[in-house]
Amino acid sequence: MSTARIDRADPLAQLSEAARNEVRGEVDDAVHARGRERLVLAAARQRVLPKPRWGARAAFVVLAACLAGLALWLVPRASAPLSFVIEGASASADGEAVDARSEKAALRFSDGSRVVFARGSEGRVGELDARGARVQLAQGSVDLDIVHRDRTSWTVEAGPYRVHVTGTAFDVGWFPVGAGGSFEVRMREGTVVVEGPLVPQGMPLTAGQVLQVDGSGLRVGPATELEPLAVREATPPEGERTAAPVAAAPPPEKAAVSPPPASASSRAETWTGRVARGDYASVVSEAESRGLDATLDSAPLADLVALADSARYEKKPAIARRALEAQRKRFPTSQAGQTATFLLGRLAEDSDGDLRRAIALYDAYLAHGGPFAAEALGRKMMAVERSSGRAAAKPVAEAYLERHPEGSYAKVAREIANE
Repeated sequence: MSTARIDRADPLAQLSEAARNEVRGEVDDAVHARGRERLVLAAARQRVLPKPRWGARAAFVVLAACLAGLALWLVPRASAPLSFVIEGASASADGEAVDARSEKAALRFSDGSRVVFARGSEGRVGELDARGARVQLAQGSVDLDIVHRDRTSWTVEAGPYRVHVTGTAFDVGWFPVGAGGSFEVRMREGTVVVEGPLVPQGMPLTAGQVLQVDGSGLRVGPATELEPLAVREATPPEGERTAAPVAAAPPPEKAAVSPPPASASSRAETWTGRVARGDYASVVSEAESRGLDATLDSAPLADLVALADSARYEKKPAIARRALEAQRKRFPTSQAGQTATFLLGRLAEDSDGDLRRAIALYDAYLAHGGPFAAEALGRKMMAVERSSGRAAAKPVAEAYLERHPEGSYAKVAREIANE
């Protein structure tokens, strides 16, 4: 009879061997004692041995699934783009264009924001993403109540103007009639930044403020002092439309008389009005024809601002720089003179690539403060990083986060500060 091979490492095999020997009766007392000892030891070991391998694998799979689910719950997922529904009026087939010429149109967005086009208005909703939307106003007025969330970013475009929004309530009006049209922002809550002709560097507005631009120039003031443009732009009755030209016509005997030379004040209004209409080239051309040196030495502040803006839009940084330097030198305590310091820093950084000078100008602007302090500090941080590395930029980033935790450079500042 052949003897089976016993796996001495397998306690169950040892148990079976002991049982077989016991049944055959081929044991003496010593063997019997050893067999009982092995039996007890094998049973004890069997109780503490791990469960079969398939059980461990199953447990591992279950644990991994639980951890994966927890990770999905803890880690933010990429948010879906905003969506909206429109009430009243009509929308295009793709749901973007809004026609509120006959009745107002209320747009309700999935993040809780609300945009209402007033009756007589037209516009559209441009790009939508998880952070916000681009609202375009072709004509009329729109009332916005934007919900502030982390990284909220909305833009309202009206003619040549752009309003940057992070979360606030305000009204925008755009009436593309007359010389260059008229534009208005009326703030109710929060803060926005307006960019466009006359304010290419950006104009921050806060609750209760109004910004208006028309043929007569730029106005910023409290809402109680500036009448809404919608009232001013209202079409007059038929009788008034026919009577106005007659009343305004000059007497026949003076029709051929040449007008007197324009005063400095009237020239400033003309240049400001041209910038509002987007006629930058004529402002630069007239300044050059009069003599740039003479203009920079004698022109009023409004003319210098208009010339600097026009030169920037016409991509003539040398003239823009000289106009800004004239503002800074001749009107150092004015808001425009201080803003010129900041704009010179931007020119040094963007047009000249002179980061050292840009940083010095940003520091000079920040020493006095102003509406562009957040951008000046953010630009300084980026310029320091580019010129000296992230370690040098870290203190600037920390200062930015302390002063402007929700600013447009906050994300980059956190990355630099956390290294």
